[in-house]
Amino acid sequence: MNLLCWNCRGLGQPRTVRELERLVTVHKPKLLFVSETCNRQKYVESLRWRLGLKHVITVTEDGKGGGLALFWDENE
Repeated sequence: MNLLCWNCRGLGQPRTVRELERLVTVHKPKLLFVSETCNRQKYVESLRWRLGLKHVITVTEDGKGGGLALFWDENE
């Protein structure tokens, strides 16, 4: 099982999302933990389809920073 953790410091920029997609494509993690998402819950949850991971749990940002997301897939 592969696990990928990344402190992205904000998922609002298209370049950051593309880099995250690239990392997921290269490493093929079953679990992906992203910290400092700095974005709204609905937006972060919508990324699961772009990343090809079926499930997500998020903790929303608080003020200027923060936000956590755990993505995972059950497929072998």
